[in-house]
Amino acid sequence: MMGNTSAKMVDLIRSLPKKPITFEANYGDGTADLLKIVQGFMAKIAQYLIAKGNAGFPNYVDFQMHLDGRIDLMPDYACLARERVA
Repeated sequence: MMGNTSAKMVDLIRSLPKKPITFEANYGDGTADLLKIVQGFMAKIAQYLIAKGNAGFPNYVDFQMHLDGRIDLMPDYACLARERVA
């Protein structure tokens, strides 16, 4: 989806001969951006959506991958998603 808005992505998918039955978004730049993308999908389609936000930005620390997401904020984002787009 890089370089496209969610609305443009919907238009592209609608032009395919075999259309998907769901849309999926996995956005690594933050849950707030993911919510914006899903809202853009919802404005143009009435299909099932699957949204998965990463738990922060990935960082290597001592040769291991760590995500810097704050666990205390995750329930708040889940409630925002439910209220806005679910």
